[in-house]
Amino acid sequence: MTADYFRFGLQRDVDSPTSRRYWLASGLLLLWGLGYALLIAEALYIMRPSDFDRLVNAGMILPGYGDYVQQLPPWIVGLTLFKASSRILGAIGLLLRKRWAVTMYGLSLAVSCLIFFRGFLLDNRGAYEAPGLIGLDVLFFCVSVYALYFAAVARVRGTLR
Repeated sequence: MTADYFRFGLQRDVDSPTSRRYWLASGLLLLWGLGYALLIAEALYIMRPSDFDRLVNAGMILPGYGDYVQQLPPWIVGLTLFKASSRILGAIGLLLRKRWAVTMYGLSLAVSCLIFFRGFLLDNRGAYEAPGLIGLDVLFFCVSVYALYFAAVARVRGTLR
């Protein structure tokens, strides 16, 4: 080990498969995946136009966002559901220490890029979203990048089998 490794007070086994940090990050990624899936299910299948109108009146979303969500093409809805599923499967793969977790997070990130490209560049989705929702989209994208990085590092270090 190099001196830099110990300079920051890190223990030798901090990244071992049984480290608390590994299990904590994997568990949090599972919660994130489940939370995202619930958020998507609510927006696509549970909320009605009146629910979106209430959010507009509360200032949480901009007018037109509810119509935008309810008029998404079926292939985008399918990709969004696939993205949510692959995030959950990636986290389960991390918890089971399986190598396919990297593939699941890679697919999730690729689909995120496709959906963002279509939504923000082709559909001008930013005109319908409040700044807080755009920030949430950016945060979710950053967590997607981190999840892929975390899984790839775990695979390289031999944590995943």
